[in-house]
Amino acid sequence: MSSIPTIFNSPVIPHTVIGQPSFQSGKHGLKISLVLLNRGARVFREDTLRELTAQGWSEVISLEEPSNTADYEELTQKHKNLKFLLMSQVVTPGEQINLGIQEAKGDLVLVMWNDMTIPDSSFYPKSLKAWSESAILCSVPEIKNREGEEIPTVSVPSLQGRKLKIINLGSEGDNPLTLCPYDYVGLYDRMKFLTTGGYDPKIPNTFWQRVDFGMRAFLWGEKIALNRGFKVQYLRDLPLENRTVDSSYRSFYLKNLLLTYDGNGGVLRKGRLFPYLFSSGLSFLKSYRTFQETRTWVETHKYRFRTDARHLVETWGSLR
Repeated sequence: MSSIPTIFNSPVIPHTVIGQPSFQSGKHGLKISLVLLNRGARVFREDTLRELTAQGWSEVISLEEPSNTADYEELTQKHKNLKFLLMSQVVTPGEQINLGIQEAKGDLVLVMWNDMTIPDSSFYPKSLKAWSESAILCSVPEIKNREGEEIPTVSVPSLQGRKLKIINLGSEGDNPLTLCPYDYVGLYDRMKFLTTGGYDPKIPNTFWQRVDFGMRAFLWGEKIALNRGFKVQYLRDLPLENRTVDSSYRSFYLKNLLLTYDGNGGVLRKGRLFPYLFSSGLSFLKSYRTFQETRTWVETHKYRFRTDARHLVETWGSLR
């Protein structure tokens, strides 16, 4: 079996569902699911759940790791639009999002963390309506730190030789494009997310997992953009990003940077094998197998590609 799933980038994670809220339009008149990721100390748990369920989302889905404990039945009785997915194993945030969006009933799914809050002033019906009509894969909010200062979350790609560099900028301009959602946070079009493949569980480094998702989205003709009408604020210090060029980067590199667009689709040419063999840091046999698996994956999705990484970077400033 290929180490890169061909359609949806996550095997089914064994889990238990607690709570079955009736799904209906939220108080904003839209059917939006909210997927809540959890990390760190749970000091904000009760306040966060109370706040989010009161905001009128059609459903709130909280992803719970094995170490998390709570009276889930009691909480679902308190909050009728709340349900929990109790996972049997620890997995990456991207895999949790894959599971949460698979389980969600809304056409749109907002993903955020338990250490974030959404200021009430962010809820402008016009912005929510624009979300629902944008027809893009993911709309991301402006994000502020715990002191209320905006942080640079617009990711702009550049290439130095064959190495990708990501520059984070502020949200200047009218809803600028961004290569990937910062810290996974954003409003996802559920069907576009599923057909684009979601987050790759074979890439454990969360930074490269997000960049892989975003690069694949743009190479396949989708878009991710900031929505200036919506804001999210951290309640704690910002999470650290690990941008180490590691095994996760090698997987990303193979799937996204080595291929070219030949006018009809994506191609990972045989001639790319030897440069990869000498630079991968893996044994000859493992490098060869990984290259061939990736080449098969690219061939399977050949006609999904609309461009390649070099052309995307070169034309980034003119994309709309």
